[in-house]
Amino acid sequence: MMISMEQLVAEAIELPSISEVSLSAWSEKCTAMTAFVNESMSARSDIQFLIGNNPLRMMFDNHENHVAFMRTVFGFGNYEMLAKTLPWVYRSYSAHHFSHDYFLVVLGVWLESLSEFMESDLSVEIRKIYEWIISRHADIVQMSKIGKAESSSGSFKIDNPRLETKNLFLSALLEGEHKKCLKIANELVSEGIEIEDFYMNIVQPSMYEIGNLWEKGRVSVAQEYLASAIVGRVLVSISMIVSQTREKAGKIVVASAPNEYHEIGGWMISDIMEHSGWTVRYLGANMPCRDLLDLLRTFQPEILALSVTMAFNVLELKSIIASVRSDNSLSGIKIMVGGQPFNQFEGLWRETGADGFASDPTEARELARRWIQK
Repeated sequence: MMISMEQLVAEAIELPSISEVSLSAWSEKCTAMTAFVNESMSARSDIQFLIGNNPLRMMFDNHENHVAFMRTVFGFGNYEMLAKTLPWVYRSYSAHHFSHDYFLVVLGVWLESLSEFMESDLSVEIRKIYEWIISRHADIVQMSKIGKAESSSGSFKIDNPRLETKNLFLSALLEGEHKKCLKIANELVSEGIEIEDFYMNIVQPSMYEIGNLWEKGRVSVAQEYLASAIVGRVLVSISMIVSQTREKAGKIVVASAPNEYHEIGGWMISDIMEHSGWTVRYLGANMPCRDLLDLLRTFQPEILALSVTMAFNVLELKSIIASVRSDNSLSGIKIMVGGQPFNQFEGLWRETGADGFASDPTEARELARRWIQK
């Protein structure tokens, strides 16, 4: 009988925490262990069956993301994140034709890599984590299938006042028709739409739905990238013609964590803040920490907003915040964070050292307004 998600989480949070010594030793060997796993998996005669005839690069990317995610889990000691993310990973990759057997095989190879590259006394805590995942493989497979059925029958923001227009915009995105998307945006502008209304009721729910379709295997990575590129063109177009307030607020820097390539969320926050009177510096995706610190020192904003989409980048975000906090010249900056991991795992934002959390661009604007008024 399959256990429930609540039971899986309850088991997970009883797993041993990883000591700093073990985590450091593991981190030092991650590159070598990833190469070992890549080589071992690639050499298998059944590898194409296991990865659904996808390119090996897709498997390699998953292995790199796995290491980054496990580093985040170990670093925060957040095993609820581990338990709740595993079914999603299984579901997403199986929708793209990876066999469920792939996960069982590769988890065993990760265990082999621990024996190959780490002293047994340093790897024992980490080994227990992998052994637990393997012991619950069948349950995770079943949870991933249930989650897929629930996701397929779900709906997106049924109270959306612009649902019909959002559906038209989404259809144009999926067709790759950037001119149709621009036409819809321009018509809304001519009707006097506020930029926040357009972003929150048209753009954001459309991109969420495309992400859900990718998870189900109904759109390809290329289609997802094309949709993001079209949205980028639309954001540039509409932000230049929607009227801005004459009021002046403060200064804010908006950026994404290193290795974070999702930038639409940060882009929307930047535009909404700018149209609300803020002087904005938007740094886009994958911003190196050193360059961010240089800009903060010269620009001296009141607020730094950091965005992260993938859970495996949260630890990098925490590192950025620590770097900002350690610089006395930046002591007056308030830091807010946002993104899917913080929406999903309540209280996670507090563990990053941030001053606040915003679940969407509207909340980000309101939080910034409250901070600047104090």
